[in-house]
Amino acid sequence: MNDKEILKGTAFHEAGHVLAIYIVCGNINCVEFSRIESINEKDPPDRVYGGSTKLLEEPNDVLDSIKELPAFKKFGVDFIMACYYFGGGVAEMIMMKQEQLNENSMRYDVDQFGRRDIQNCGELRELAISFCKEEFLQMKHYLQAIADKLIETSIKDAGGIDMGLGRYELFALLND
Repeated sequence: MNDKEILKGTAFHEAGHVLAIYIVCGNINCVEFSRIESINEKDPPDRVYGGSTKLLEEPNDVLDSIKELPAFKKFGVDFIMACYYFGGGVAEMIMMKQEQLNENSMRYDVDQFGRRDIQNCGELRELAISFCKEEFLQMKHYLQAIADKLIETSIKDAGGIDMGLGRYELFALLND
């Protein structure tokens, strides 16, 4: 298996976080960066590579069409953050043709989501997953473009600092 194949699931996962924010906000102004780890030739063959997509702050620029959704009316910004946290797993499931969400790759996201004090947390989780799935199925080309660029950047950064993609690079991919 080549480096690109090894990093695919992680790249789609991080692409999902970015795309979820873009879909609900119409922009990615609150995204600082997205990146995946580089492969080091000394890594064991069974190593699982991670990534991160960092927000500068919780989104406050929400599209009017999203504000009209029953899920947003009920949960507000918690719906947006649920889409962000679960969007990674949804993208990975769709693009890697998995039968279900990869709970292992979502551990950190689920933990972070769980730190929010939310009533009806399970309902919110399902609403966010369903919303992301429906939207992502129509936007696979964006998931692919972001993932490809994350992998390319990761391979280029091997042996150095993992710089990933900044907000402007991500924005360019979403507006191409």
